[in-house]
Amino acid sequence: MKQEIGAIEIFAWGFFGGAASYLLGFIKLDSQTSSGISEWMFDAQRRISVIVVTILIGVIGGFLDFAYMRAGQELSPPLAIYFGFSAPAIIGSMFDKLLLHHSDYDRVVWG
Repeated sequence: MKQEIGAIEIFAWGFFGGAASYLLGFIKLDSQTSSGISEWMFDAQRRISVIVVTILIGVIGGFLDFAYMRAGQELSPPLAIYFGFSAPAIIGSMFDKLLLHHSDYDRVVWG
């Protein structure tokens, strides 16, 4: 018997996926730099900004899953985590398209 997942649980799984994605990317970046970002993180203001961005990415991942659920798609916890995990990539591609359209507009208007 399959148990239906509620909106709060879907949001929580998406939040977890989005936050984990951002933090894993940050850890990978730390391991690839010679100076180490971990030393950079000792500055309280920078640490707070990383925490805020992580929470925002998690919230976007949660809302992404919620939108899928509201559209009638059936989500399991692993699929909800995957969609939340893909939130940074989706946001990045949206900004790339937005910036591309903006540069096309500038070229047409300003020559």
